[in-house]
Amino acid sequence: MHKEIVEAYTPLAACLITYGLNVLVGTLLGLVVFLGNMLGSRIYGSAVAIGWIVFSNMIDVVRLPKLRVLSPLHWTTTYAYLRSDDAVPLWYILAVEIAIILVTGFIIMKKIEDIHT
Repeated sequence: MHKEIVEAYTPLAACLITYGLNVLVGTLLGLVVFLGNMLGSRIYGSAVAIGWIVFSNMIDVVRLPKLRVLSPLHWTTTYAYLRSDDAVPLWYILAVEIAIILVTGFIIMKKIEDIHT
């Protein structure tokens, strides 16, 4: 484990925070795929999710740590907001993930309502 995590959290707390962040990111990607499939063809949602994953991996390959604030896939561990060099604040992580989930959920509900009327 990273030194910052061991100093800041107990093992159980670190596991629970990581689990919660992973659930949020999984929900976020699932809703993006679902919305993409509703708006476009059946492959559109998967293509958007794959593009997002490739973009996240390219941030590490090209070594552009400042772009980590744009990549929710980098926020799935407690180390994301405890880094000493390029930390992403926890409030930012939670706010962005919850906002994207709410917006995509709202758009999905509106699309379903339009289909049934």
